[in-house]
Amino acid sequence: MLHFSDSQDRINLMLLLHISDIHFRAPDCVNPDLDPDRPFRTRLLQDARERTTTLGPVGAILVGGDIAFKGDPQEYRAAFAWINDLAQACGCTLERVFVIPGNHDVDRGIITRAPSTRNAQQAIKQASSQRRERELRTQFSDLDAGKALLAPLAAYNDFAKLFNCQVYPPERLYWKQDLPLQDGVHLRIHGLTSTLLSGANGQDDERTLYLSPLQTVLDPVDDVVNLVLCHHPPDWFTDQDEIHDDICGRAAIHLFGHKHRQRVMQEVNYIRFAAGAVNPDRNEAGWRPGYNLIRVDVNGAGQDRTLDIEAHLLEWQ
Repeated sequence: MLHFSDSQDRINLMLLLHISDIHFRAPDCVNPDLDPDRPFRTRLLQDARERTTTLGPVGAILVGGDIAFKGDPQEYRAAFAWINDLAQACGCTLERVFVIPGNHDVDRGIITRAPSTRNAQQAIKQASSQRRERELRTQFSDLDAGKALLAPLAAYNDFAKLFNCQVYPPERLYWKQDLPLQDGVHLRIHGLTSTLLSGANGQDDERTLYLSPLQTVLDPVDDVVNLVLCHHPPDWFTDQDEIHDDICGRAAIHLFGHKHRQRVMQEVNYIRFAAGAVNPDRNEAGWRPGYNLIRVDVNGAGQDRTLDIEAHLLEWQ
């Protein structure tokens, strides 16, 4: 059972900092003095540092994709420097920083130039709904086809290796990591890869992506709290109904990004957060940079044990 709280009277046991859609954009981010978005990232860092003096140090930073703007290696160098500063400000080690890719982490130029990538994407996209899961497994399990599928994420993967969050064929379609809570309970973070079909044929991604049951096993074992970290929310996938059922039935905490809308939705057995965007486009309607601080506590014992969630949803004004 979940209990939603806004109190601050308990000792922090696991404080999560959830950010998404940072959009480091080259060439702006290469020279900090000429980067119009830098002041908003600085304000976020300062705000997080101030709040964690009260809430306690951050136990993990969860970065929900769109770290870069166009998958440029320069963008990731700037991103690493800022994330390192953010981690230090919040008392979090780099070993507790976890990242996943978003559509802006895909180098679409590689898709345009590489027939092998387009062929692998199309084989999955054009498979019937009954055969799509098998086709994804076949493509990703083949070393050459799997590498072709991940080629547009090459610069992202070089960055993700710094946090042991890279994906690679045939074993690692997504990653998972356990963090201890208390009383023998672990928080199991599932970092999902929602971008395998992103940018196919130069098209927009809405409702054309495919996640598959291969990424939503989310085994609901005893003494484990499953947390899903995924860039795209379920309604962006062709298999959205199956994803929704699997995630809602097996994971207590859901963290999404992409839509640049900061939201929280609470149900009896799960809670879902949208992170907003650290740096939405400044010309975007309803421009509101934001981030989330989420505290996770286990209270009670046995059948009376509850998962308590304290949420701080912050927006720039």
